[in-house]
Amino acid sequence: MGVRQMMTFVKSTIQSERRLQAPLNPDGSPSSVIVFDALGGMRRYFNEGSYLWDFQWTRDQVRSDVNAFRKAGFRLVVVLDGGVDTEKFRTWFGRRREELKHLRRLNTHLTSYRLHEAPDKELWHPPQGCSHYLAQAFRDAGCEVHISLEDADHEIAWLVAHHGAFGVLTCDTDFIVFPGVDRYMDVNTLEIGKKKGIRVGMVCKEEICSELGLSEEELPGIAAVMGNDVIKGALGDLQALQLKWGVQYGVQAAACEVKSCPDAWSSKIEQAKEYYVPVEPTPNNQCNTKGFILMQTQTFMRGIAIEALNKERSIHETLAPLSKAVYARSGLKSVKEHLCIPSMRVEQWKDGWTIEITEDDVKAPMPPSSPGEVAILICQYLRAQNAISDFHFCALIGHVVDRNLLRREMKAATKKPVGVPRLEDLHASALYLHAIEILWMGIEGVKEPRCWEMYDGVLFHFLCQKRQLLDPKFWPKNRRMLEWDTPMFDWKSA
Repeated sequence: MGVRQMMTFVKSTIQSERRLQAPLNPDGSPSSVIVFDALGGMRRYFNEGSYLWDFQWTRDQVRSDVNAFRKAGFRLVVVLDGGVDTEKFRTWFGRRREELKHLRRLNTHLTSYRLHEAPDKELWHPPQGCSHYLAQAFRDAGCEVHISLEDADHEIAWLVAHHGAFGVLTCDTDFIVFPGVDRYMDVNTLEIGKKKGIRVGMVCKEEICSELGLSEEELPGIAAVMGNDVIKGALGDLQALQLKWGVQYGVQAAACEVKSCPDAWSSKIEQAKEYYVPVEPTPNNQCNTKGFILMQTQTFMRGIAIEALNKERSIHETLAPLSKAVYARSGLKSVKEHLCIPSMRVEQWKDGWTIEITEDDVKAPMPPSSPGEVAILICQYLRAQNAISDFHFCALIGHVVDRNLLRREMKAATKKPVGVPRLEDLHASALYLHAIEILWMGIEGVKEPRCWEMYDGVLFHFLCQKRQLLDPKFWPKNRRMLEWDTPMFDWKSA
């Protein structure tokens, strides 16, 4: 991500681990600001390698980090990618194609004799909707949170200047080039401990300029020669440029080109300067990330879901009627969809398709106020679509409605951790979580239940592996018939 090969150059030559500490204000509040590109830390907050999706653990990890930064004198301003810049479509959908390859391998693993072995970590990626879940967790921890309409880099750079921030915590080297960003901190090196405080690999812009012999105004030239996710650069000739200038790194060769042959790169350098312009964030009153993008751009994009590929319909296809009902409820006339459906070609994902909405289309209901009622409404939709079994219907609702009771049963039943989830259970949980996020799109001013209130991955997968615990004694028949089976909405008409 960012300027190509810049990460390798920075880590090899300049970046060093430093301890972060700033003075506190007289009232004990932080005196400095760090702008956090939070999706760069998704592996930190979603327990890399685990498919249980323990959102309570995510919330606790976020709170712990936010409090540690506050004690060290820093307030985190958090930014999350909401949409995708059309200029980055090729890169974005290319990454989704790689994720589909990993999903196929994950399906093979979870349906093979190696079921009880944890899948390779390289197959892991966080739950779809992770930006929405992180936004909830950081808001819950008291942080200022921004959702970007397109690529977050430009808005992050604007917020750094607006707050006079100490620097950016990220894994994207584009921020080394953006004007006004003085420090780049590599989130993948972040370590927080009670005794050693906060330590992170950091680079100051003046160090980079000194190493490359460039001024800050000349840094976009590096992106012009090397390229980034938008600018093509000259990677095909990079080795020749390194030999030409007798340097070890491509970034050093790019700096020599910028200094010695600026006319040859003038058009590319101008393109880079136009790209690296900060943009003020758009105010967001929506309940969730996708809803914000939907209402601002009339576009709905979804990447690869963790799902069972042997199903008749993919997760996105199963939820299409719900999405259309939400569009109708929001008063939209048409929506451009880009959904990464596994059976389609990448070109179809990229081109997308338009959904037309008429006055006769069914409008989705307003979500209920309590997590339990939301779970019932969503599971009734999924069952109306014949997308989940009766068992998953009970487990998904029960683990929300009777969570404390079932947690006590889980604690008493075993002290062993939950093993590798089964593919059919992952599919059911992904359907449920996607549906909840879609149901809340386009709604303003209503408190949305937090992800950790709606889903407990450890408990749900424990129930799936210990099905005997879903005994009728936990849910008397009359209660289940009245509260769970009584339709809350006529989903079949949708």
